[in-house]
Amino acid sequence: VRKNYRFVKDMDPTRIVEDNSVCNYDHVETDINTWHFYANGYEVVKKVISDFTEANVIGSSANYTVGNVMEDVPLMNSECGNVWGIDGSAGDSDMSWHYHYMINQFRLEEKLCGFVFTEFHDVVNEFNGYYRIDNTEKMFGFEEYVPGMSMVDLHTQDFLAYDAVPMRTVKGGETVKIPLYISSFTDKYHDKDMKIRAELWYTDDSGTCHFFDVKEIGIKYNRYGLIDTGEAELRMPQEEAVAVARLYLETADGETVMRNFTTFDVRDEIEGIEIPLDSADVEGHGKFCQEGAKLNLFNGASAKFDIPLEGLDLSNGVEILFEASARETFTRDRIGDDENELKVGSYMLGYRVDPGENPNCFFMTDEKLYPSTMTVKINEKSMKVLLPDSPADSRGCLSWHYQAQDRRLDDAGTYGYMVSIVLDGEDIKSNKLSLEISSDRGISLFGRNSGRYPTGLRVAGR
Repeated sequence: VRKNYRFVKDMDPTRIVEDNSVCNYDHVETDINTWHFYANGYEVVKKVISDFTEANVIGSSANYTVGNVMEDVPLMNSECGNVWGIDGSAGDSDMSWHYHYMINQFRLEEKLCGFVFTEFHDVVNEFNGYYRIDNTEKMFGFEEYVPGMSMVDLHTQDFLAYDAVPMRTVKGGETVKIPLYISSFTDKYHDKDMKIRAELWYTDDSGTCHFFDVKEIGIKYNRYGLIDTGEAELRMPQEEAVAVARLYLETADGETVMRNFTTFDVRDEIEGIEIPLDSADVEGHGKFCQEGAKLNLFNGASAKFDIPLEGLDLSNGVEILFEASARETFTRDRIGDDENELKVGSYMLGYRVDPGENPNCFFMTDEKLYPSTMTVKINEKSMKVLLPDSPADSRGCLSWHYQAQDRRLDDAGTYGYMVSIVLDGEDIKSNKLSLEISSDRGISLFGRNSGRYPTGLRVAGR
């Protein structure tokens, strides 16, 4: 290795030469100290990255073979993702939530000079690209958190980072502090008057978005690397909500340099009556996931609920609210839990086998839609609702936030569409409603700790 490194270096001493992009901590002689990692879970990713930067200093043998040590060279990640950070691989699943907090964490480490993501588009044995294997688009959903945000924002040379988990559970009315940093890879804005704008928006349990709070911090920086810019304090709404802190790095005249965001699950008193999903009488093929927070109904299965109305003002009728999506039936859904494992090594075949066999699989949102027509029967009334797709991406924040295991995915990132059904007072004949939900193909019902919206199946007076 040393011989070949020096041979190449002699041929062209102006080039950066790396001896080996390492998986096994076995550098020999190199112009750049790189390493690979695949991990899932915010705390795990944070520890892997910080452990590497702390251990690798001049004279350290942490990432080198025996007898070799690090010289005065830069540190860099040369391969990363979450696909191999999951038992049996992540399969074809959402990568957007993980990608966001991983890149944010990279920029919080001043000693890291860069990263290389695996990969530009999916390949045969890895569903880990920005695009699918045929270069069709995957939908990351960042623009729903911050208008105009895209993957471009996560690759800016001047980066507004925050040092916190991607989602926090907080109380209604609580004031939170968000530690903020600038990671500067360019001198374009050095010594200029800049500002950070933090806006607090929230989505209530009816799916309506509201503006709530804003803070602006004037800043100026004049060096490369990581700059501590203090904290933004934002007050949470006094109601059940999913709140988003929209973070903007701007010039003094309002030009946006970079967009970022962090999220909050706000807990407060629930209006109306919440109906547990596990109270359903399921007919046909139905299955709970996400620790009971989500109910999947396959191939025309139905769920029946008896909804009590005691304690509600029924004079103006009631509103029934819930989040639902279409639900594709994967191969893993058709077999029993005891059989729900890939054969050893078959996950390496990727697109050559049925990706729906993988127990971690849930296809990330892309150009291909999977619609389903949901039928809702309430007492004697019946209506149909078109559910456009079966999506999974960063917008499924609650489905990510409440994942039980880092190394297993359970319909991670999935979310749906808000459904509102209004009944006039004259439609209500007793203090109980009979609700039946079914579909022509398959659907998912989301509880309070799943999906995108801060509501389960809920009924409230109008």
